[in-house]
Amino acid sequence: MTKLSRKDKAAVRKKQILDAAFLEFSKNGFALTKMDSIAQRALVSKGLIYHHFSSKEALLQELIKSHIVALFPNDIPEFREQDNVQDFICKIFSKLIKEISTGDPGKLLLIIITEGERFPKLSSMYYKTVLSPVLAKLKQLLEIAWQKGELKNKNTLKYPHILAAPLIVSLIWTKLFAKYQKIDFDDLLKAHLDNIFNA
Repeated sequence: MTKLSRKDKAAVRKKQILDAAFLEFSKNGFALTKMDSIAQRALVSKGLIYHHFSSKEALLQELIKSHIVALFPNDIPEFREQDNVQDFICKIFSKLIKEISTGDPGKLLLIIITEGERFPKLSSMYYKTVLSPVLAKLKQLLEIAWQKGELKNKNTLKYPHILAAPLIVSLIWTKLFAKYQKIDFDDLLKAHLDNIFNA
């Protein structure tokens, strides 16, 4: 059996800590999660956590990078001139809706939504790391759509946030209201985009 190097052991420990932090944050929220409970779940000392991460905020930031930011480079292909912007966005958002409404990224986003006001560092970090680059990319796509005659209203160029509405609706609905009414989010997404783009 091959012995792990010191570097590999450190990487394993760091992953244990991140996995434990994710479970604690998902179960208790950010404010109520204690570093002691993360250490206990990860089977490490609290001191070892601080060796890898300067704070609880740093832990959450690392989780957001690994669970959310990592989605975008892998899942967003290059837009080609011959592509239809609506179809391109629909394909990307359909995958993201599944990840956000049922996967780990949605659990982290829910923490930002529910606790970001009390912890402005978290909302600021999420804005800079995730929202700002995504909104910039969506604005680019809307400008291309306008130039190609695919966009109904030029005012939409000012508000790329509108495109992301189904992502937030899918997350909130899945977590709070799905037991009362099921929604086909792919169908909702198509209906939403039909209202923005020329068919």
